[in-house]
Amino acid sequence: MNESPSPLLYATSQRSGKTRILTSLVVIVPVFSLLALGGPFLKFMLLVPPVIIMLEWSLMALGKNQNESAANAVSGLLVASVLSVALVVFLAVLGFYRESVAVLILGACGALVFARLKGKERNRQLWVWPVGMIYAALPYIAAAHLVARYDFGLYLLLAIMGAVWCGDIGAYYSGKRYGDGPLPIVGWISPKKSWQGLLGGLLAGSLGFIYFLIYTPLPLVLAVIAPLVSLVAHFGDLIESLIKRMFNRKDSGVLLPGHGGLMDRMDGFALLVPSMQIALLMGASDLVLGQIAA
Repeated sequence: MNESPSPLLYATSQRSGKTRILTSLVVIVPVFSLLALGGPFLKFMLLVPPVIIMLEWSLMALGKNQNESAANAVSGLLVASVLSVALVVFLAVLGFYRESVAVLILGACGALVFARLKGKERNRQLWVWPVGMIYAALPYIAAAHLVARYDFGLYLLLAIMGAVWCGDIGAYYSGKRYGDGPLPIVGWISPKKSWQGLLGGLLAGSLGFIYFLIYTPLPLVLAVIAPLVSLVAHFGDLIESLIKRMFNRKDSGVLLPGHGGLMDRMDGFALLVPSMQIALLMGASDLVLGQIAA
């Protein structure tokens, strides 16, 4: 099952430093600007990424099917999954959080049943569709709830984005410059990850998080959790690397030259936002609000 991917969709992205920097500048400024504007701009920024991520996930899954009948079935799943994720996140953006989670669960179960019924073999990839829908949609349901429920939610979302993207940049350049071998244990998942890259990413991610603590109303005392925030984001990156290895892909797509697909750049976000939301629901929000009031 190691067929060659489509050169149009999965050509290896150019990883030169100049390309990465140029793409980062083109993307980061408008993304943070739209998030900071809030209102319909924020809703747009919460709605579009999960749809693209589900599309990238689905195209990777489509590439694993060799026979025509299987490809046709998966094409139907592709369309249904992308539309389902769009509906789920749209409900969350409108404020219907419980309903969005319920629709997500129903859609994931439906995709699982469809994949099982249409599979011509005892499909070993049944997990692909329900997991893909949850992976694409859940972080953005959590983000929509985070922004709507808490007065500091938008600032915290910006800080999370700062940690994710700065951590990614720091890990890439420190690993490329100083890396001397793969990380133990996880080297089989992502051979290019090194201790030097991890440490550089943790430092850069922590600084990215702290930057937004300094320039927003968020309490500066949250700087104590900056390394933990950055570490969780790196675990998200590792999970996404494992997913790509299962699909036999180097990148999730070619949307962002020098980086890969959008899924490649939002990997830390996918784990960090739900984790932060759980922490807030468990009582951390009272501590943040208390520090802001003080």
